[in-house]
Amino acid sequence: MKSSNFFSYKLNRRILLSFLLIIVIPGLVSFWVTSFVVQKTLQKEIESRLIEAASVYFEELDTIEQKCIDIVSVYSGKVSIVEQILNRQYSNLEKEMIDFYKMNLVDIIEIEDHEGKVLFRGHNPDLAGDIKSDQKIIIG
Repeated sequence: MKSSNFFSYKLNRRILLSFLLIIVIPGLVSFWVTSFVVQKTLQKEIESRLIEAASVYFEELDTIEQKCIDIVSVYSGKVSIVEQILNRQYSNLEKEMIDFYKMNLVDIIEIEDHEGKVLFRGHNPDLAGDIKSDQKIIIG
């Protein structure tokens, strides 16, 4: 008996080629589709998270801005603070600001004149966890 080689028959080669094409072509198409879908999904997810993070950040800025506006409107209407600034009685102003800091509303406060010159600057390191815990209130 003669042993026959599998590739010696044309039909066997066609069957093998067909089998490879049936596996390889759908496999490549499937791999491409899957990688495309994963890429687009990741891109959309990253974009969505960035947009969400940015909107939360800007909402926080709006909240802080509104809080600052409210504080300014309350304290600028206090006659004692306005008089202390006009009369340069910074020691009394410092006492008032220390009481203000104890409310833990802000970390830094600055009082400026209408030209932008800093008249008074205060810092509350406990609120922000700043390591400058022994920083004094600066009067300028």
